[in-house]
Amino acid sequence: MKVCLYYKFDFIKDAFGHRFNKDLGNQDILSYHSTILDKLKDYSFDAYKARPRSWNFMDTTIPMFFLEHLRSQSIELWYHAKLPDQGGWSHPTTYEFLYQDPVTTRLLVKDEPKTYFATQQALTQYNFLRGHEITKHLPIMTALIGEAFTNAKTDPYDNNPDYRTDYCDFVVDMLQPDYIAARHYPLRRHIGHIDRIYKDKMNLDFTDFLEELYYRGGSGAVPILQGFGQGDLPVRDNYWRMPTKSEMDTMLKMCEDHGFEWVAVFAGGQQNLNLQLMDQWGNPQAAMDGSYPIDSFLS
Repeated sequence: MKVCLYYKFDFIKDAFGHRFNKDLGNQDILSYHSTILDKLKDYSFDAYKARPRSWNFMDTTIPMFFLEHLRSQSIELWYHAKLPDQGGWSHPTTYEFLYQDPVTTRLLVKDEPKTYFATQQALTQYNFLRGHEITKHLPIMTALIGEAFTNAKTDPYDNNPDYRTDYCDFVVDMLQPDYIAARHYPLRRHIGHIDRIYKDKMNLDFTDFLEELYYRGGSGAVPILQGFGQGDLPVRDNYWRMPTKSEMDTMLKMCEDHGFEWVAVFAGGQQNLNLQLMDQWGNPQAAMDGSYPIDSFLS
């Protein structure tokens, strides 16, 4: 079973924790990401889900550097595509080299669409990418909220009138993605465990989630695992809990036992409210028991 890491560094901060700005030179950004990517060599990730970009969308220096690194490590790129008319950076005309490179194996469009309008936006992009000569060979997928596969509403969109109980299946029917990907984040508060059910949040435990996902997408479907949360002692404002290494090992084993060819883990890098597998300097983050869940992916 292969693993894709959501690479969340996104050129937001430099190695000192300062936000990048438009005056920062490419060399500073490249040096920062070289440090992070070198640290990731110790782990057995088979793909990164990322959007390598620069402030000047016509400057291809950073994306080319990113591809070269992945090529040297035999790592795939699952590219988060977003077109200019949707505030994006990845028009095929400018980034033909990225879409045509064998390193790029999948496109991801519009994570977790929550409304009918958002799903229509995603469909517009699907149609564009599938009809363009440069991108039509690449499979496309959109991440869904897997806790909503059944007849239970799920946090945090249960007040959204469009987000009804069959919404995930509606999105799949409308977009017809080449692969079905869905998240399930079971570790909430200090009381959470992998197969816990939250009656007001999600009535689908992790085991049932895997079965529902496999039913819809077979071995090619992609479970997205929780790789974030607070790693310190539980306090009132800490909603998500970082999985321990043992819990990460268990989730990976359950996915493998269900027959999935790929899993993804969210995430490495930066998140405003929660720790992730790595901080913005590429250092492993610990769970409450002191273990490092990223060690589940050591080579």
